[in-house]
Amino acid sequence: MCGHCIIFITGRRESERAMTMNWLMDGTCAPRAWFYEFCKSRGVPRLYMRKNGDRRPSELTKRENLQRAHQDGYDLKLVFEDRASDTTMWRMEGLICCQVADGHF
Repeated sequence: MCGHCIIFITGRRESERAMTMNWLMDGTCAPRAWFYEFCKSRGVPRLYMRKNGDRRPSELTKRENLQRAHQDGYDLKLVFEDRASDTTMWRMEGLICCQVADGHF
């Protein structure tokens, strides 16, 4: 599709899209400064979100959004996740998943 891309699949709701994009694109935060520069050269990343009103566990909504990403032509290779149950789901889907925090919430 576009060589190497960064996409986001989140459990946040659609109603939080603007806030989430602002947070991701804020170049003033040192840990995200590299991402801001990356996006300046490649454009705004694709963001898959939970539908408003959807209260199912995040591993279910993220699995559905993984399928949407595949339908959109993305071939995911690596995932970063903090929630343990979602880490398990990504790995069951055959993806390399780095669990970045001990998330049991």
